[in-house]
Amino acid sequence: MDLSSHAAIVIGIFVGVVSTSVQSLGLTLQRKSHLLEEQQPSQRPPYRRRRWQIGMGLFITSNILGSSVQIGTLPLVILSPLQASGLVFNSICASVLLGEPFTLLSLIGTVLVCVGAGLIAIFGTIKEPVHNLDELILLLYRRGFLVWLVGQGIIILFLQCVAQMSNNSRRSGNSNRWRIIRGTAYGSISGVLSADSLLLAKSAVELLIRTVVTGDNQFTSWPSWIIVISLIAAALFQLFYLHKGLKLCSTSVLYPLVFCVYNIFAISNGLIYYNQAGRLSTLSSSLIALGVLILLSGVLALSWRLEQSSQPFVQDADDGPPMDDEESEHTHLLTEPPSSPSVSDGWLRYLNVKSVSFIRREPSPTLPTRYGAIPRRRTMTETREILAELESESDSSSPTGSHDRSGQLERSNGTGQLALT
Repeated sequence: MDLSSHAAIVIGIFVGVVSTSVQSLGLTLQRKSHLLEEQQPSQRPPYRRRRWQIGMGLFITSNILGSSVQIGTLPLVILSPLQASGLVFNSICASVLLGEPFTLLSLIGTVLVCVGAGLIAIFGTIKEPVHNLDELILLLYRRGFLVWLVGQGIIILFLQCVAQMSNNSRRSGNSNRWRIIRGTAYGSISGVLSADSLLLAKSAVELLIRTVVTGDNQFTSWPSWIIVISLIAAALFQLFYLHKGLKLCSTSVLYPLVFCVYNIFAISNGLIYYNQAGRLSTLSSSLIALGVLILLSGVLALSWRLEQSSQPFVQDADDGPPMDDEESEHTHLLTEPPSSPSVSDGWLRYLNVKSVSFIRREPSPTLPTRYGAIPRRRTMTETREILAELESESDSSSPTGSHDRSGQLERSNGTGQLALT
């Protein structure tokens, strides 16, 4: 290996370390933006938040520039562990920026994720020669790959249903657990679409290389542009579902999960699309399966760590909706006793008792309301008696006369339940 090759590897490793760390920083900033916005009474859309804009910009830039340099300068044996190092940066950013505790379980989960990701990436990739457009179309229309595409669609639909059902069931049981389920479902969809984006990007790059090297333009027919358009659509949807997952789930769980799903489906896409299943040895298949199990164990360890450390505020479903202004006003009046034993205070106490009877009526068997009861309307006679007594109170200055009128009003109510103390 000459000096230029050594320099290229050094540059590739440096760019890889920087890009993976910046990518983790971008994801963590997006997650922090979502967490801070949830605490605001009026929430803004993500594209209007400066922290989210910076995070998304860092994530996209590091993916485009970092991947381009690494693929062109690093061999697979170095590139695969370097990609797994992003999981370590992700744990560090989550602990520093999000305040998530880095416990022994965090360390174990991170190590398991890195080891599993390295096994999957090293033993799961097989070199393939450059194809032209006609060869790619023949590979695309193979029955095995079409069945695999239908299977991917079913998997994505199933994950979408899981996310929807967990959204409908988030009030039952542990709400934080349902949020994690929704976030991991969206993250899994993002991982599947990311693997499809890689396959489409590889096909587009093969067409571009064929065009530049041989001079045979591969972009003169519509199938080539369908590949490019599909690549853009898959990349955008991948970012969309990743964004939805970040709103619900911590990056300590989401990033390793997306990486795991991405590697599994990327390997499967290569084996099925390029018909490489027979070229993968039994040892490689076993090590890939072992890597998947180790990586999933690490993801579960990180998820359990979050469940042990997080204590989210969840309103109990039995508590009902919060009190509105009307209920708060009644509660305020009932909890403040009169400052002096005057007749006007007696009238206030009388109206407070009326307010209690207004709220605590027996429920109607046919017309339930928000409070579960229908208040009885005052009759016109009761209303006129109250108004008359209030007018008499304002004209009279004798405490004794006022007390007598209060007693008359008490006797005028036929229920006998509103006795004044």
